[in-house]
Amino acid sequence: MAAAIACAVVALEMAGQFGQRASHFQRLADHLQARLGRTEERLTFANQQVAQMRRQDAVREDFNRLVSARDSRVVRLEGVNHGPPVRGTLAFSSSQSQAILEVIGLPQATAPVPLVIRWIRHPGVPAVATTVTADASAQPEIMLEVPAPPKDAVAVVVEAVGNTTGEATAAPTPILRGELQRPARPVHP
Repeated sequence: MAAAIACAVVALEMAGQFGQRASHFQRLADHLQARLGRTEERLTFANQQVAQMRRQDAVREDFNRLVSARDSRVVRLEGVNHGPPVRGTLAFSSSQSQAILEVIGLPQATAPVPLVIRWIRHPGVPAVATTVTADASAQPEIMLEVPAPPKDAVAVVVEAVGNTTGEATAAPTPILRGELQRPARPVHP
């Protein structure tokens, strides 16, 4: 009888130790699962950044190809407000029916900011070229493919539809403007 009681006490003590070890390993597994979740989030974010960098690299290659075209035009865009110094470049080619807009100096935004690109035609009537979403949260420099300007366009205006917190504003705010004056002589001989 004493041996049975001793075995029961040893069994209960071992069961208690196994329970403590099981709860310890459960906490450890929960901690590792949480770390794995955070690591997966960081990996997803890094993959998104790599994909964005690859898109930017492809657009930059298109920009270089576009600038080397025979009928290419490069227009400098100046900031229109007195905020942070935003500037840009528009390169386009009529023969390739393509244009690429580069914007540098965008303020850090907490959410992607929609940009509206408008061509100002000769009589002064604006025409929307396109609306694109610029993710300035990742980097202050972006390159975007936009439609080529129409032949009667004399200027380009880039407007932000949201503010730096990503909230929509009632009306687009102009951030860049450039004149598309036709050159007197060809760019490339």
